[in-house]
Amino acid sequence: MVKPALFGMLILVIGTSTVQAEECWSLLNTPDWSKIKAAIEQIKVCEALPEGPNRTRRFEATQIDICSAPEGFRVRSKVEVTCATSDAAFIRFSVKGAVTPDVTVDVGACRITSLDLDVSGDVGEYLSGLGLLQPVLRGWAQEQLNRICGKA
Repeated sequence: MVKPALFGMLILVIGTSTVQAEECWSLLNTPDWSKIKAAIEQIKVCEALPEGPNRTRRFEATQIDICSAPEGFRVRSKVEVTCATSDAAFIRFSVKGAVTPDVTVDVGACRITSLDLDVSGDVGEYLSGLGLLQPVLRGWAQEQLNRICGKA
């Protein structure tokens, strides 16, 4: 289960958040990275799309940094994603790209205060007109945060 590892990391960040300069730690180098990676890879972002390539073929984190921030912490990450049509589709295709969210969390309120999202590659071009990825990602992230805070 990921909660204890993430909670410990959050306490570490919160405890050092009074430092003036932003300090960051990579989760990729932590002993619990394999558990965190497994949880991340279960996200099915493409399935939330209303049409088109609605199967997640790849959702792999290549960067996850936890940084100190006023009132809490900031998560900067990069995820490589491939969305594809189902194998039963008449016309099959896929789109690839990178999703790069930058999320700031207010720990006391246990809520996301900001989320900036950049989506690049073919998947970025495809999703740019839909306007759905940011609300889906923000909702998922807030749900995970609620679990960590014991609100779920």
